[in-house]
Amino acid sequence: MIIDKLKIRNGFPNLVKKLGKEPVTIGFLGGSVSHMKRGWRLSLQEWFDETFIVEGGNKFIDVTMGGVGSATGVFLTKEKLFPEKPDLVFIEFSINDQDKYLTPIEDTCNFVDLIIQIIRSSNNNADICFVYMLYSGQETQLRKGNLTHGIAAHEKIADYYGITSINIAKSIEEIDRSGLYTIETGKDISLFRDYCHHSELGVKMCTSILSKSIDGILKYSLRCPAKEDIGKYSSFSDSRWSSAKIIRINKDMINGVCSWLDKDIPNFNTNRFLSLPAKTEIKFSFKGIYFGFYFISGPNSPILSIKCNNSIVDINTFDEFCYYERINSLILPISLFGLPDVINGCNVSLTVSNTQPDMSVARKPVSIDKYNPKFDVSHILLIGYLIDGI
Repeated sequence: MIIDKLKIRNGFPNLVKKLGKEPVTIGFLGGSVSHMKRGWRLSLQEWFDETFIVEGGNKFIDVTMGGVGSATGVFLTKEKLFPEKPDLVFIEFSINDQDKYLTPIEDTCNFVDLIIQIIRSSNNNADICFVYMLYSGQETQLRKGNLTHGIAAHEKIADYYGITSINIAKSIEEIDRSGLYTIETGKDISLFRDYCHHSELGVKMCTSILSKSIDGILKYSLRCPAKEDIGKYSSFSDSRWSSAKIIRINKDMINGVCSWLDKDIPNFNTNRFLSLPAKTEIKFSFKGIYFGFYFISGPNSPILSIKCNNSIVDINTFDEFCYYERINSLILPISLFGLPDVINGCNVSLTVSNTQPDMSVARKPVSIDKYNPKFDVSHILLIGYLIDGI
């Protein structure tokens, strides 16, 4: 299989009419690769402002965050991007969509589709561009002509709606194979400083690939106007997926000890989290197909015992990056609990376990004197809606 590094499809018909003539609003959705302080996102913003100079400047909306995939991206899009009515949105979730706890594998396409629907409901003419980045180890798969799950899911949605995609992962793989630069870390010609985050050289390379691609997309969009029905396609997913909600957890949902924890968390609608120690419980009832939690993970991340109706599943929130604190999300389908998609409702209870997880999975040593399990949580994430207890 030949992997295309650029698929223009419908291009940027909205952006090309405005860019350089009036200020435009450009949004960025993505994980930690996009959230880097001096990464490709900021570098590309500078390129836009230097190349398309307008009075008042262009507006850039940063809705990027480390450790999130398309599932959490749905809620961030609704909270942060929807009110801005963007002209163009770059979406970079293909790396994190490889993680089944960040975005359930079987429904990746549905979560990506919901992001598209929310963007288009904010601005029906918004242009969208998928950006695919490289994670260490994926180069072997790309070299064989095989797309990763994350890229393949995005491409399925891109084909359906005619969305532009730029495959930087494939470009980097080819550059690495040429020997001119390398994806190995610790060398003068390294494009990466770790498993997926770019070095200064890598940032320059990504920006060069993106700017040249965008230039070509804009030229194409001038020559080939998009079809009139762009943005008016029927949804890829069924109607159940239109009910994404973010619900603030309050103390009425808590059974046991809890306390407020002040954290300065960017790109979310609150910096107030409830800290739940071992044996404390969260209870709620809902009707829908997915539920989850928005929380802070770190050295004290616990094992959660989650009960949905009569089925109990233990979820370990301590992962390879828990040597430091970061925003995280947990999205669970009710099918995980043996429940069908069509059901009158679910009683959910979450209990923080006292059992210490295996800390050896962390990529770096965990620097705490004593493990003190706690679940610092702010919101429930639902594809569905809350109901009274059943």
